[in-house]
Amino acid sequence: MAFGARLGHSCRVSAGGKLLLVGFAIVLAAGVLLLKFVGGGDDRPVAIASEPMKPVVDEAPAPSPTVTPTGTPPPRTAAIPGAPAATGSVGAATAPTLAPSAPGSADDGVMIGSNGRPIPIASLSVLRAKGAVTDSMIVDCINKYGKTTTGKAVLTFIVGKHKVNGVDKIEVESTGIDDDGTTIQNQDLLECMHKTANAMTFDPSPSSIAVWGKRRITLDNGNITENYIYDYGHIR
Repeated sequence: MAFGARLGHSCRVSAGGKLLLVGFAIVLAAGVLLLKFVGGGDDRPVAIASEPMKPVVDEAPAPSPTVTPTGTPPPRTAAIPGAPAATGSVGAATAPTLAPSAPGSADDGVMIGSNGRPIPIASLSVLRAKGAVTDSMIVDCINKYGKTTTGKAVLTFIVGKHKVNGVDKIEVESTGIDDDGTTIQNQDLLECMHKTANAMTFDPSPSSIAVWGKRRITLDNGNITENYIYDYGHIR
């Protein structure tokens, strides 16, 4: 009876072991199938296609567009509106050639020489020649008012044209003393000397342009060391 019980127990254990083995086999098979499903059927490496790399080329930046500011003047070669078209080669402008001036007529009293300058009624050489006739009068003034005078006197005069009885006459209009260059303080002597210019006479002239002159007289204790007309000009 006891032996039968042990045998029955042993048979029950063997049946349970079989069930355990069958279950393990099923789990193992399922695992193998799962590994094949997950891992795939081909173990070879797969090549991945990639786009070939392009060489790097330094590109120059695109030039900025040229913008002309508002109000910029046109180029120097641009034509100026209203100006005549240029002809010939480009170069420096040529000054116009002026015809030489012809001497003016005496109708308006202004004589113009070939050099374009006005012709006065008397030149500097004429004034000096005419002034020489008054040298003796200057000596008379010194003998009368300034025998011991020392210093300088600058005497002035103006020569112009006037109508006398309907006839043109050239004569001294006025005389005076230039204080800037005069050092003589003897007023009587100065008055006498500058009035001697009134004695100068002139020949007729077609010109009516008046002239002025300056005469310098230097004295040393009453002796004349300098006496001449040194400057002159014309009056329009």
